[in-house]
Amino acid sequence: MATAQAIADNAPTQWLNGTLFTNYHRFASTVRILPGQNPPNPDAPVPTPPQP
Repeated sequence: MATAQAIADNAPTQWLNGTLFTNYHRFASTVRILPGQNPPNPDAPVPTPPQP
């Protein structure tokens, strides 16, 4: 594989990168702060779901 320096021989060059996005999906989320709620206790145990 040739290097850019070997191709250009130290002469100024212009390089163009083409980027193609296909099947692009934007994943977004939102946050809503409810007034009057207490912040969660970081020391509280995490509840485990019941076992079937």
